Amino acid sequence: MIQQNYTLRKRQFRNLSKRINGLMKSQRWQELTGEQRKQLTGRLHKLFRQINSLFTKRELRKVLAGAAVLLGLSGNMQAQDFAAPLTNPFNLAPVIDLSIPSLVDIDADGDLDMFVVEYGYSATSMVFFRNEGTAANPVFGKPEKNPFGFASNSEYYIFPAFADLDDDGDQDIISVGYTYGTGVGIFYHENTGTANAPAFGPEQTNPFGVQLLPYSIQPAMADIDGDGDLDLLIGGMRYDYGAYEYLGELSYFENTGTPAAANFAGLVSTLVDTSPVTYFVFPEFGDLDGDGDMDILTGSYYGSLHYFENTGSTMMPAFGAVQTNPFNLANPSTEFTLPALGDIDDDGDLDLFVGGYYGNVEFYENLDIDVSIDDPEDAPGFNIFPSPADKLLTIEIDDTQFAEAQLSIFNELGAIVKAELVNTTQKTLDIGELPAGFYIVKIQTEERQMTRKLVIQ
Repeated sequence: MIQQNYTLRKRQFRNLSKRINGLMKSQRWQELTGEQRKQLTGRLHKLFRQINSLFTKRELRKVLAGAAVLLGLSGNMQAQDFAAPLTNPFNLAPVIDLSIPSLVDIDADGDLDMFVVEYGYSATSMVFFRNEGTAANPVFGKPEKNPFGFASNSEYYIFPAFADLDDDGDQDIISVGYTYGTGVGIFYHENTGTANAPAFGPEQTNPFGVQLLPYSIQPAMADIDGDGDLDLLIGGMRYDYGAYEYLGELSYFENTGTPAAANFAGLVSTLVDTSPVTYFVFPEFGDLDGDGDMDILTGSYYGSLHYFENTGSTMMPAFGAVQTNPFNLANPSTEFTLPALGDIDDDGDLDLFVGGYYGNVEFYENLDIDVSIDDPEDAPGFNIFPSPADKLLTIEIDDTQFAEAQLSIFNELGAIVKAELVNTTQKTLDIGELPAGFYIVKIQTEERQMTRKLVIQ
């Protein structure tokens, strides 16, 4: 009987925390009367005192999320918690001098592969490590230099970003490089193959009209304004004549074209104040706080990692002040840190790889599963099947309060690739036009949201 009571209390605590988080996310918490908020907070405190010893700290993070502030625990309830770094895990091999990692499912087999640009005075190459394991248990194969016909005229360095820039379902490459005599340039390699069998065409110089700033170096791509196409962010630095020093700078180029015909002709703004960071910044996009919009994590010349939380929304981004080495991240053991985010172990959260000097890649496992990815098993929610899916996907809602909701499917870069209104408890979608890869399916009402991971093969 005692065990049954504790099980009941845990379930009540989970459901109450979820209800409060839903109210907070939808701004309805502030619409409650003071007495209503007091009653909900009192119930949460009472249940917490009864059962907190039954949860690990990690479980409490997942269950409480934003409601932790009502218990005075918000300082210890970070969105993510990263393990100590491992060097060259999953059979990765070191490369020459500076390592610049990128994670992408280049062959559309449902797991993440890795490209590492090696930059040294003797050579600059794109090194490919195919994931020969699985989505949950990666094992990287032997390194292949300049695979799939990739060739670059950049002589000094290549900083790439992978994205589907022509909306044909495969991964292209946009990069910043340096050539003696002409200096810094931006380049494009179209994937003229397929999602399963990539083949990179000849290098094109700046076909998208990007107006590079003098010290540009690292591109990153995501749908930062929620309009369905990919925008461009380029990290670099600028010289501050007042301070007599170089400061980090991020340049934001809104895609004013379409998903199939990108155009980055206009520099919108610097978007984020990275001036507290000295010298170069190297950006990477990722939803690190689980609120559905894209945050920014940057590496730096001197080695620290810097986090800029998106305090705005998916359509109107606004970034907060810099946080250095957040989420219990240990300071990398190298200078010139270059981050790459991806769910390498298929557990629903973003793990971190960091390249740098000396040719190694450090891996930081994300120990926490974001609460917005999978709901507690004893809470009502929704299911998707089959997964992996091919042409059809069925959404099954097992809670009547979700009988009318907005359904959105996001790709790996945060772009909405399909959106529909759901007003029945079961709906089948035609997803035949979506390319193979990883996706997030989100159901959202005025009160709460739930998400599920989807693999399309």
